[in-house]
Amino acid sequence: MAGIVLFRDGLEKKFFIHRKRKKTDFYMRQLMNLWKGMASAVAGGLLLCACSAEEEAALTADGKGFVKIGLSADTAFGAATKAVDESAYQDKNKYTVQLLDANGEKVERDLGLFSEIENPLTLSAGAYKLKAFYNEEYKDVAASQDGFYVEGATEAFNITADQETSVSIKCAPTSVKVTVAFADEMKEYFDDYYMTFNTKALGSGKYQELRNTDPLYLIVENKETVKAQIALKKKGETGVEFIEKSYVMSPGEAKRINIKPTVKDPATGGLGLTIEVDDKVETVEVPVTIPAWE
Repeated sequence: MAGIVLFRDGLEKKFFIHRKRKKTDFYMRQLMNLWKGMASAVAGGLLLCACSAEEEAALTADGKGFVKIGLSADTAFGAATKAVDESAYQDKNKYTVQLLDANGEKVERDLGLFSEIENPLTLSAGAYKLKAFYNEEYKDVAASQDGFYVEGATEAFNITADQETSVSIKCAPTSVKVTVAFADEMKEYFDDYYMTFNTKALGSGKYQELRNTDPLYLIVENKETVKAQIALKKKGETGVEFIEKSYVMSPGEAKRINIKPTVKDPATGGLGLTIEVDDKVETVEVPVTIPAWE
Protein backbone atom coordinates (compact mmCIF):
# COMPACT_ATOMS: atom_id res chain seq x y z
CA MET A 1 0.00 0.00 0.00
CA ALA A 2 1.19 3.43 -0.84
CA GLY A 3 2.65 5.41 2.07
CA ILE A 4 3.28 2.39 4.46
CA VAL A 5 6.79 2.24 5.91
CA LEU A 6 8.19 -1.29 5.82
CA PHE A 7 11.76 -0.50 6.94
CA ARG A 8 12.94 0.53 10.37
CA ASP A 9 15.46 3.16 9.29
CA GLY A 10 12.81 5.35 7.63
CA LEU A 11 14.52 5.32 4.19
CA GLU A 12 11.41 4.17 2.37
CA LYS A 13 9.42 7.01 3.90
CA LYS A 14 11.90 9.56 2.59
CA PHE A 15 11.81 7.98 -0.86
CA PHE A 16 8.03 8.13 -0.89
CA ILE A 17 7.98 11.84 0.03
CA HIS A 18 10.65 12.65 -2.57
CA ARG A 19 8.72 10.84 -5.30
CA LYS A 20 5.54 12.66 -4.37
CA ARG A 21 7.30 16.04 -4.55
CA LYS A 22 8.75 15.22 -7.99
CA LYS A 23 5.32 14.30 -9.28
CA THR A 24 3.83 17.51 -7.89
CA ASP A 25 6.64 19.59 -9.44
CA PHE A 26 6.03 17.91 -12.81
CA TYR A 27 2.33 18.82 -12.77
CA MET A 28 3.14 22.37 -11.72
CA ARG A 29 5.60 22.75 -14.60
CA GLN A 30 3.01 21.41 -17.07
CA LEU A 31 0.43 23.83 -15.71
CA MET A 32 2.85 26.72 -15.97
CA ASN A 33 3.69 25.77 -19.56
CA LEU A 34 -0.03 25.62 -20.37
CA TRP A 35 -0.55 29.06 -18.87
CA LYS A 36 2.41 30.44 -20.81
CA GLY A 37 1.04 28.93 -24.04
CA MET A 38 -2.38 30.39 -23.45
CA ALA A 39 -0.87 33.77 -22.63
CA SER A 40 1.22 33.67 -25.82
CA ALA A 41 -1.83 32.76 -27.92
CA VAL A 42 -3.87 35.59 -26.41
CA ALA A 43 -1.01 38.04 -26.95
CA GLY A 44 -0.55 36.83 -30.52
CA GLY A 45 -4.25 37.21 -31.19
CA LEU A 46 -4.24 40.71 -29.78
CA LEU A 47 -1.19 41.56 -31.90
CA LEU A 48 -2.84 40.13 -35.03
CA CYS A 49 -6.00 42.12 -34.40
CA ALA A 50 -3.92 45.23 -33.83
CA CYS A 51 -2.04 44.69 -37.13
CA SER A 52 -5.29 44.07 -38.99
CA ALA A 53 -6.80 47.21 -37.52
CA GLU A 54 -3.68 49.15 -38.48
CA GLU A 55 -3.89 47.83 -42.08
CA GLU A 56 -7.56 48.75 -42.34
CA ALA A 57 -6.82 52.18 -40.93
CA ALA A 58 -4.00 52.57 -43.49
CA LEU A 59 -6.35 51.62 -46.34
CA THR A 60 -8.92 54.10 -45.18
CA ALA A 61 -6.30 56.77 -44.71
CA ASP A 62 -4.93 56.02 -48.19
CA GLY A 63 -8.40 56.77 -49.62
CA LYS A 64 -8.34 54.15 -52.38
CA GLY A 65 -11.46 52.92 -54.14
CA PHE A 66 -12.23 50.91 -57.27
CA VAL A 67 -14.04 51.36 -60.57
CA LYS A 68 -15.27 48.47 -62.72
CA ILE A 69 -15.08 49.53 -66.38
CA GLY A 70 -17.37 48.35 -69.16
CA LEU A 71 -17.08 49.38 -72.82
CA SER A 72 -19.34 49.06 -75.86
CA ALA A 73 -18.94 50.27 -79.45
CA ASP A 74 -22.07 51.10 -81.44
CA THR A 75 -20.91 51.43 -85.05
CA ALA A 76 -23.91 49.80 -86.69
CA PHE A 77 -23.82 51.84 -89.89
CA GLY A 78 -24.84 48.77 -91.84
CA ALA A 79 -23.19 45.97 -93.76
CA ALA A 80 -19.43 46.06 -94.20
CA THR A 81 -18.10 47.41 -97.47
CA LYS A 82 -15.04 46.53 -99.46
CA ALA A 83 -13.67 50.03 -98.81
CA VAL A 84 -13.81 49.93 -94.99
CA ASP A 85 -14.20 46.87 -92.76
CA GLU A 86 -16.63 48.29 -90.22
CA SER A 87 -16.70 45.06 -88.21
CA ALA A 88 -13.21 45.89 -86.88
CA TYR A 89 -14.73 48.82 -84.99
CA GLN A 90 -16.83 46.43 -82.89
CA ASP A 91 -13.77 44.95 -81.16
CA LYS A 92 -13.65 46.82 -77.84
CA ASN A 93 -10.18 45.44 -77.05
CA LYS A 94 -8.75 47.73 -79.74
CA TYR A 95 -9.98 50.88 -77.99
CA THR A 96 -7.62 53.13 -76.04
CA VAL A 97 -8.85 54.24 -72.59
CA GLN A 98 -7.95 57.43 -70.73
CA LEU A 99 -8.71 58.64 -67.21
CA LEU A 100 -9.82 62.30 -67.20
CA ASP A 101 -10.58 64.85 -64.53
CA ALA A 102 -14.22 65.44 -63.54
CA ASN A 103 -14.59 68.14 -66.23
CA GLY A 104 -13.12 65.96 -68.96
CA GLU A 105 -10.51 68.62 -69.74
CA LYS A 106 -7.31 67.03 -68.42
CA VAL A 107 -5.91 63.55 -69.01
CA GLU A 108 -5.00 62.19 -65.58
CA ARG A 109 -3.65 58.92 -66.91
CA ASP A 110 -3.33 57.01 -70.20
CA LEU A 111 -4.54 53.52 -69.35
CA GLY A 112 -3.70 51.89 -72.70
CA LEU A 113 -5.81 49.40 -74.63
CA PHE A 114 -9.00 48.14 -73.00
CA SER A 115 -7.68 44.57 -73.18
CA GLU A 116 -4.63 45.52 -71.08
CA ILE A 117 -6.00 47.77 -68.34
CA GLU A 118 -6.42 46.88 -64.67
CA ASN A 119 -10.10 46.15 -64.19
CA PRO A 120 -11.37 46.97 -61.56
CA LEU A 121 -9.11 50.00 -61.59
CA THR A 122 -7.77 51.28 -58.24
CA LEU A 123 -8.11 55.06 -57.86
CA SER A 124 -7.73 57.66 -55.14
CA ALA A 125 -11.00 59.02 -53.81
CA GLY A 126 -12.33 61.81 -56.00
CA ALA A 127 -14.30 62.59 -59.17
CA TYR A 128 -13.29 61.40 -62.65
CA LYS A 129 -14.41 60.67 -66.20
CA LEU A 130 -13.31 57.86 -68.51
CA LYS A 131 -12.81 58.23 -72.25
CA ALA A 132 -12.25 55.60 -74.96
CA PHE A 133 -11.50 55.96 -78.66
CA TYR A 134 -10.40 54.08 -81.78
CA ASN A 135 -8.79 55.06 -85.10
CA GLU A 136 -7.45 58.34 -83.77
CA GLU A 137 -5.73 59.08 -87.10
CA TYR A 138 -9.18 60.05 -88.45
CA LYS A 139 -10.16 62.22 -85.48
CA ASP A 140 -9.91 65.52 -87.36
CA VAL A 141 -10.44 64.21 -90.89
CA ALA A 142 -13.60 66.02 -92.00
CA ALA A 143 -14.30 63.69 -94.94
CA SER A 144 -12.86 60.29 -95.79
CA GLN A 145 -13.61 57.11 -97.67
CA ASP A 146 -10.86 55.17 -95.90
CA GLY A 147 -11.98 55.25 -92.25
CA PHE A 148 -13.62 57.17 -89.42
CA TYR A 149 -13.08 58.05 -85.77
CA VAL A 150 -15.02 56.51 -82.84
CA GLU A 151 -15.13 58.01 -79.35
CA GLY A 152 -17.07 57.84 -76.10
CA ALA A 153 -16.90 59.12 -72.53
CA THR A 154 -18.69 58.56 -69.25
CA GLU A 155 -20.40 61.15 -67.12
CA ALA A 156 -18.42 62.27 -64.07
CA PHE A 157 -18.38 59.61 -61.34
CA ASN A 158 -17.14 59.57 -57.74
CA ILE A 159 -14.66 57.17 -56.16
CA THR A 160 -15.19 56.48 -52.43
CA ALA A 161 -12.58 54.81 -50.24
CA ASP A 162 -12.95 51.00 -49.99
CA GLN A 163 -15.97 50.96 -52.33
CA GLU A 164 -16.41 49.77 -55.93
CA THR A 165 -18.22 51.79 -58.61
CA SER A 166 -19.27 50.47 -62.02
CA VAL A 167 -19.29 52.65 -65.14
CA SER A 168 -19.71 51.97 -68.86
CA ILE A 169 -18.15 53.83 -71.79
CA LYS A 170 -20.41 53.93 -74.84
CA CYS A 171 -18.48 54.71 -78.01
CA ALA A 172 -19.96 55.85 -81.32
CA PRO A 173 -18.72 57.37 -84.60
CA THR A 174 -18.31 61.11 -84.90
CA SER A 175 -19.26 60.82 -88.56
CA VAL A 176 -22.30 60.19 -90.69
CA LYS A 177 -22.00 57.55 -93.41
CA VAL A 178 -23.23 58.77 -96.81
CA THR A 179 -23.65 56.55 -99.86
CA VAL A 180 -24.80 57.78 -103.27
CA ALA A 181 -26.02 55.44 -106.00
CA PHE A 182 -26.70 56.76 -109.50
CA ALA A 183 -28.83 54.57 -111.75
CA ASP A 184 -27.19 53.25 -114.93
CA GLU A 185 -29.70 55.23 -117.04
CA MET A 186 -27.92 58.44 -116.06
CA LYS A 187 -25.32 57.66 -118.73
CA GLU A 188 -27.95 58.11 -121.42
CA TYR A 189 -28.44 61.80 -120.63
CA PHE A 190 -25.24 63.00 -118.91
CA ASP A 191 -21.55 62.77 -119.61
CA ASP A 192 -20.71 63.29 -115.94
CA TYR A 193 -22.59 63.36 -112.65
CA TYR A 194 -21.68 63.27 -108.96
CA MET A 195 -22.66 64.78 -105.60
CA THR A 196 -20.87 67.24 -103.34
CA PHE A 197 -21.31 67.85 -99.62
CA ASN A 198 -20.42 70.72 -97.31
CA THR A 199 -20.23 70.45 -93.50
CA LYS A 200 -19.10 72.69 -90.67
CA ALA A 201 -16.01 70.53 -90.28
CA LEU A 202 -15.09 71.02 -93.95
CA GLY A 203 -15.48 74.78 -93.65
CA SER A 204 -17.34 77.44 -95.55
CA GLY A 205 -17.39 76.98 -99.31
CA LYS A 206 -15.51 73.67 -99.24
CA TYR A 207 -17.32 70.76 -100.86
CA GLN A 208 -16.36 67.10 -100.82
CA GLU A 209 -17.10 65.24 -104.06
CA LEU A 210 -18.55 61.74 -104.11
CA ARG A 211 -18.35 60.00 -107.50
CA ASN A 212 -18.52 56.31 -106.63
CA THR A 213 -20.66 54.05 -104.51
CA ASP A 214 -18.09 53.62 -101.72
CA PRO A 215 -19.29 55.25 -98.47
CA LEU A 216 -18.18 58.76 -97.54
CA TYR A 217 -17.72 59.44 -93.83
CA LEU A 218 -18.39 63.06 -92.89
CA ILE A 219 -17.74 64.52 -89.43
CA VAL A 220 -20.96 66.26 -88.37
CA GLU A 221 -22.60 67.72 -85.30
CA ASN A 222 -25.87 66.38 -83.96
CA LYS A 223 -28.69 67.27 -86.38
CA GLU A 224 -26.42 69.36 -88.53
CA THR A 225 -27.83 70.74 -91.78
CA VAL A 226 -25.47 69.52 -94.49
CA LYS A 227 -25.47 71.34 -97.81
CA ALA A 228 -25.42 69.11 -100.87
CA GLN A 229 -25.33 69.53 -104.63
CA ILE A 230 -26.12 67.18 -107.47
CA ALA A 231 -23.67 67.99 -110.25
CA LEU A 232 -24.79 67.30 -113.84
CA LYS A 233 -22.84 67.68 -117.07
CA LYS A 234 -25.23 67.34 -119.98
CA LYS A 235 -24.43 65.31 -123.06
CA GLY A 236 -22.21 67.25 -125.45
CA GLU A 237 -21.79 70.28 -123.15
CA THR A 238 -18.78 71.54 -121.20
CA GLY A 239 -20.47 73.29 -118.29
CA VAL A 240 -21.64 71.64 -115.09
CA GLU A 241 -24.98 72.53 -113.53
CA PHE A 242 -25.80 72.03 -109.85
CA ILE A 243 -29.07 71.17 -108.14
CA GLU A 244 -28.93 72.48 -104.57
CA LYS A 245 -30.10 70.19 -101.75
CA SER A 246 -29.73 70.00 -97.96
CA TYR A 247 -30.07 67.15 -95.50
CA VAL A 248 -30.15 66.95 -91.70
CA MET A 249 -27.51 64.51 -90.49
CA SER A 250 -26.18 63.26 -87.15
CA PRO A 251 -23.16 61.18 -86.09
CA GLY A 252 -23.73 57.44 -86.36
CA GLU A 253 -26.44 57.72 -89.00
CA ALA A 254 -26.30 56.16 -92.46
CA LYS A 255 -27.69 58.13 -95.40
CA ARG A 256 -28.21 56.37 -98.72
CA ILE A 257 -29.16 58.60 -101.63
CA ASN A 258 -30.50 56.93 -104.79
CA ILE A 259 -30.77 59.03 -107.94
CA LYS A 260 -32.26 58.04 -111.27
CA PRO A 261 -33.50 59.97 -114.33
CA THR A 262 -37.18 60.17 -115.19
CA VAL A 263 -38.48 61.26 -118.60
CA LYS A 264 -41.34 63.62 -117.77
CA ASP A 265 -42.57 64.61 -121.20
CA PRO A 266 -41.45 62.55 -124.19
CA ALA A 267 -43.02 65.11 -126.57
CA THR A 268 -40.76 67.93 -125.38
CA GLY A 269 -37.85 65.96 -124.05
CA GLY A 270 -38.39 67.08 -120.46
CA LEU A 271 -36.35 65.25 -117.89
CA GLY A 272 -36.49 64.89 -114.14
CA LEU A 273 -34.52 63.25 -111.37
CA THR A 274 -36.06 60.97 -108.80
CA ILE A 275 -34.17 61.25 -105.50
CA GLU A 276 -34.77 58.74 -102.72
CA VAL A 277 -33.36 59.40 -99.24
CA ASP A 278 -34.38 57.50 -96.10
CA ASP A 279 -37.42 56.03 -97.88
CA LYS A 280 -38.55 59.52 -98.90
CA VAL A 281 -38.92 60.04 -102.61
CA GLU A 282 -38.59 63.43 -104.30
CA THR A 283 -38.74 64.41 -107.96
CA VAL A 284 -36.98 67.49 -109.34
CA GLU A 285 -37.00 68.88 -112.87
CA VAL A 286 -33.82 69.16 -114.86
CA PRO A 287 -33.67 71.97 -117.47
CA VAL A 288 -32.32 69.83 -120.26
CA THR A 289 -33.41 68.98 -123.79
CA ILE A 290 -32.63 65.44 -124.75
CA PRO A 291 -30.54 65.64 -127.93
CA ALA A 292 -32.14 62.61 -129.58
CA TRP A 293 -35.54 64.33 -129.41
CA GLU A 294 -34.57 67.68 -130.89
